[in-house]
Amino acid sequence: MAVQSTWIKNTDGSSWDVGTCPNSGRIVYPASAALADLMDTIEDFIGDHGWVLYNSTLGTNLRGYRALNADGTTYKYMGLDFNTSNTMFVKCWESFTTSGSSVTNAVAWNTISGLAQRVDLTNGGDMYIAVDTDYCVFQSVVAAGTGSSTGSAWAGVLEVSRDNAEDTGSVPCHFLANGSPFFDTQSSYYTPCGYPRTGLGKTGNNAATYTGFISDFGYSGMVPGTNTYSPLTGTGNFSLAFLSRDNNWSSKKWVSDMVSYTFTTTSTSTTLLELRGRIRKAKLVTSGGLMDEASIKVDTDGYLDPAGTATTHISFTTSGSARLYLPK
Repeated sequence: MAVQSTWIKNTDGSSWDVGTCPNSGRIVYPASAALADLMDTIEDFIGDHGWVLYNSTLGTNLRGYRALNADGTTYKYMGLDFNTSNTMFVKCWESFTTSGSSVTNAVAWNTISGLAQRVDLTNGGDMYIAVDTDYCVFQSVVAAGTGSSTGSAWAGVLEVSRDNAEDTGSVPCHFLANGSPFFDTQSSYYTPCGYPRTGLGKTGNNAATYTGFISDFGYSGMVPGTNTYSPLTGTGNFSLAFLSRDNNWSSKKWVSDMVSYTFTTTSTSTTLLELRGRIRKAKLVTSGGLMDEASIKVDTDGYLDPAGTATTHISFTTSGSARLYLPK
């Protein structure tokens, strides 16, 4: 898919117009690019959208960023780690200090190599990004493949809504996710995503291993051939298996908000541990290629709303049939 030049920030010094750059873009780096140039370029792009450099000494070739949460007082914390050759790890913690390597509650998936984005400084490549203060998602394209080595998928940090009255802000509302096997068929209940800490105080593997997503209990609908969102009467709570296929009457693509959950054990039939809330501005659509577009009606918070404003969303690919769509 062709990418407009105004979306592109090159490491040769050309830039977008600050203040007019959309939430999504492609960073193009040439063969024999310097690592520092790529890191600086990504930092410029996400910084223009609210992810501010907070710790430049978190580790070797590892920089820490944070973005304000929707509550206006707490923050999401993310690290971009390039210290492994040809790799960008997207990492997540509950918090970290402004200098040095001191962190609180690392997400268990931070160091899994198969979930990292591929980088090729020798031959050059592309890094696709969707970012605003609610999320920061990456998907790379290099000669060896797209995205991560497992599932060729995206990776990023997203925010979940604080819909529970008891969720007063003392528990992190951000998590690390990867598109493999994010949004697959009914067999993929456990996704490689995780929180720094859950409402019951769980951390590490216990806050990451048995987590997943279901479609929103509220609005679900279709993306018709006209590429405009259309609600379905009386629908909601669709299963992953249902959403992994197009509408069998019209061959149109389903679209849904998503809710984050965790299980207590490895069995999907056991008690639901936590139902955290809706993933802010993220949409599940049944198919699409990298950076495909769909016009979806949303409310002022970015959730599906048949009376809302039609907003262009772009696609990030996963190992399964369904796709993550975020505002363009």
